Amino acid sequence: MSKLPAGHPLPGFPVSEPIPRTELVAYFSGDRLLCFLCGRTFRGLGQHIVRAHDMTVTDYQDRYHIPRERGLVGAATRSAFAASASATHAAGKLSAHVQALVAQSGTHGSASARTKAALRAIGRDMAPPSLTRDAVERVVIAVEAGAVKATAVKDAGLSWSGVAGALRRYPDLKARWSKKGRQI
Repeated sequence: MSKLPAGHPLPGFPVSEPIPRTELVAYFSGDRLLCFLCGRTFRGLGQHIVRAHDMTVTDYQDRYHIPRERGLVGAATRSAFAASASATHAAGKLSAHVQALVAQSGTHGSASARTKAALRAIGRDMAPPSLTRDAVERVVIAVEAGAVKATAVKDAGLSWSGVAGALRRYPDLKARWSKKGRQI
């Protein structure tokens, strides 16, 4: 197969219809996932969706009826992440921040035992101390000045999930961030 520039779909793509729930189990059982927008396969789709298609992962999941609880990674990647997390937990190498999250959520790392709402509530109270309002505001200002969101977050030395959590705590910054649309 010849390489096409990123963002150029292969013949037959993008898929226009949502994926039936009955096909999702088979879709996630492989080691690589098919991008329904361009037809390429990846071990993990998250960064590809954001970078190549200028779309949030949530919008992609909504468009194709993929449950939001489901990460966009293949079976082998999911297994590797789970093994790494278990080894880190067993070795007692969890950061204080993560230990507090686990303690507050009342779970031992079981994703199925946590709800999105509970984790969001915990996350608002448990932000890493290095993620200050000023740091997040600098990222928002960079985006308002025309920077790509993912690039602004990376250039500030912050994590995407950390900024997303901080934006939930600062509605005024979230409003400014959201005005820039889907630019990721």
